Amino acid sequence: MTASPDLTPTAGRGEPLLRLRGISKFFGAVQALTDVNLTVDTHQVVALVGDNAAGKSTLARVVAGVHMPDAGTIELGGVPAPPLTSAVARNLGIATVFQDLALSPNLDVTANIFMGQEVRRRGLLDEDYMEGKAREFLQMLNSRIPSPRTPLGTLSAGQRQCVAIARTLVGNPRLIVLDEPTSSLSISQTAEVLNHIASLRSLGLGVIFISHSLTDIRAVADRIEVLRHGHNNGASMQSRPPTRTWWPPSPERRRPRVVSADLPRRFCGAAAPLTSRLCGASPTVTNLANRHLPGEKVLTFGSDALPRRGSGDLAWTSTRGSMARPSRLTRGG
Repeated sequence: MTASPDLTPTAGRGEPLLRLRGISKFFGAVQALTDVNLTVDTHQVVALVGDNAAGKSTLARVVAGVHMPDAGTIELGGVPAPPLTSAVARNLGIATVFQDLALSPNLDVTANIFMGQEVRRRGLLDEDYMEGKAREFLQMLNSRIPSPRTPLGTLSAGQRQCVAIARTLVGNPRLIVLDEPTSSLSISQTAEVLNHIASLRSLGLGVIFISHSLTDIRAVADRIEVLRHGHNNGASMQSRPPTRTWWPPSPERRRPRVVSADLPRRFCGAAAPLTSRLCGASPTVTNLANRHLPGEKVLTFGSDALPRRGSGDLAWTSTRGSMARPSRLTRGG
């Protein structure tokens, strides 16, 4: 039997936990990934963002060993990894939670955490040991699940996501890939999952976090990697968010962020840039002004805890001197 390579990172070299170089993947004539590069360090949450069909889930499956890349290299701790399959990736410390979760609602929490990885003693299931470890994993994630014996069918969607994340801890992983863990969750459930992701970082793990929610990403991500049509399309470093509970939102998180809207081209004119001005809207937004070119997209977003009411006027003014309020914009297309 061939011994598995030593994938312990070299501290002196400062090698990243995971490094992807030139990853490409074809599905017939469709090229899903083209020369994608990605690095993940320990104690780091790297967010993958992009529109639909950008290649985010495909890249996650390449890291998890579900898909074999057609080109490129994968390094773990600075050491080239062998060809990855699901079993090899799991043995090398890579765990993945896909969107479907693959949980059994008719079983309890302990049975779901150890599903397919049951611990046996003298040929029988060691239920006491598994229950104790399940309780330990839930405590590590600061979970609010009352007992490992709780039936999964009685838990909320956020608590089920916690069980799926806790299942990845069974094999002592070093890297966890989370594919859309906060999709279709309520605000409080999303905040609960974000706390679990922050707990994984505190445990010293590397996390790849795939999401469409910029609010969720900015809450926990240390670095944001953008994919577009299977290519790297930019990256952004973030200052480390403080370790705290993400719900209820603090006053800082209630500040408006920068939701996408196309300006009507026929209103803008052929080449007249527009200046949007929000005057005296509220104490948190005062005399906000931006300059936009024809055809540009204005991106505004924020948490769901934003105030629903406010005062002020929103007007679009071109350098030609014309002005229109929202009612005129609506009539103008």
